[in-house]
Amino acid sequence: MTTSKIVIERETLKNKFQREERYLVIKTKDIAHLSDADRQILRHLLQRIHIIRTERGAEPLHCVVVEDDWPEYGLVWGLIEYRMTTGKHASIAHTTGD
Repeated sequence: MTTSKIVIERETLKNKFQREERYLVIKTKDIAHLSDADRQILRHLLQRIHIIRTERGAEPLHCVVVEDDWPEYGLVWGLIEYRMTTGKHASIAHTTGD
């Protein structure tokens, strides 16, 4: 194996995209099925997390969630993988939702 082939293979491995579970998402519709006591516990935990993030100087999270049964799901993952492996942003029209 030549040196240039080894370097190319290392670069390919370095740029291989790996999905990570970085967030927990709770659908508000599902929270409605919790008992009052469970909703109170959840509210308390979320307040604690907010306080801890604020103390660390972390900004509030603003996220987009796309469920896997939506047709855009694969497209969104593809856009993220493209950016993470190439360092470039895909050029598509976007809106702010405002």
